[in-house]
Amino acid sequence: MRAFLLAFAAVLAGCATTSGPQETWQALRASDPITGSERCTVTAPDRAFGRGYTRAGFIYPFVEMNSEVGLLVGVMSGGNYRVPPGDVQWRVDSNDHRTLRANRTPVIGERSGVMFNEGLMSSVRNGITAVDGEEAEEMLAEMLTGTGLLYRAAATANMAGLATSRSASVGRMTSEGLEPYPLDASFRAALAECGIAAPNP
Repeated sequence: MRAFLLAFAAVLAGCATTSGPQETWQALRASDPITGSERCTVTAPDRAFGRGYTRAGFIYPFVEMNSEVGLLVGVMSGGNYRVPPGDVQWRVDSNDHRTLRANRTPVIGERSGVMFNEGLMSSVRNGITAVDGEEAEEMLAEMLTGTGLLYRAAATANMAGLATSRSASVGRMTSEGLEPYPLDASFRAALAECGIAAPNP
């Protein structure tokens, strides 16, 4: 287990966090010493022994203030090597669900740290599927007034509308089973830490 946690510690390296072990959301800061670009990301990683980590093959929700593109909302892949999440289905409480399109994800430098040939979709570069601008503000507003978040990679849902073995596997794994990600006080505290204010109505 110790080796497992150490393998994913690099995900959080160089980032500041003030969240306690029982809190769902935490704020992570990162900066590029060459380009000067900065980001502060609010995300909900897995936790073990009071420490946050992410796993390869899983996607995690995030809200970010990015010095290159401004506000971003979406999901990012976990683990040391980021892979494209693809299209993502997203829902807060009983609001209408949204589909976040991978090919509309903003390009943000070389976020993954891996160089790809030009012409590949931006989500491959970034290891994220996200939106910016007005849509990001709308999604953040929903999260701030909501209580729970569900999402999944769209590829796990059968396009014919029939259930698949993974189509219902959404939410955060807890001792009680799968539950929506709580949009609780730790979410608002982490937003404040990143200086992310509520959108104008």
